[in-house]
Amino acid sequence: MRRRFNIFALFSLFSATPSFGAKWDGVDDTVVGKFAETAGRKAVDPGFFGQGDIPVFMFLTAGVVGGFFIGYFFRQIFPPKADGEKK
Repeated sequence: MRRRFNIFALFSLFSATPSFGAKWDGVDDTVVGKFAETAGRKAVDPGFFGQGDIPVFMFLTAGVVGGFFIGYFFRQIFPPKADGEKK
C-alpha cells in the first residue's frame, strides 16, 4: 500500500510541475485580449486584482474556505428532521 502511495505521489509531483520555458498566459491575455481585438478595441489593464489568474485563485480560495465551513457546520445549518415531520 505504501509503495502505491509513493508511486502516486511521484506521478502527481512530476505531472503537476510545469515544463520550464513554457509560458502560460492568463485569462486576461487569452480571453479578454482576444475579444477586445475582435471588437476592434484595445485591451484595458485590469489593475492589481485582475492581473493574470489572481481572480481565479481568489474565487478558488473562497470556495475552499466556504466549503470547509459548510461541511464542518452541516448539522447546525441543516438539522435532521424530527420523526413527525414531513420529508
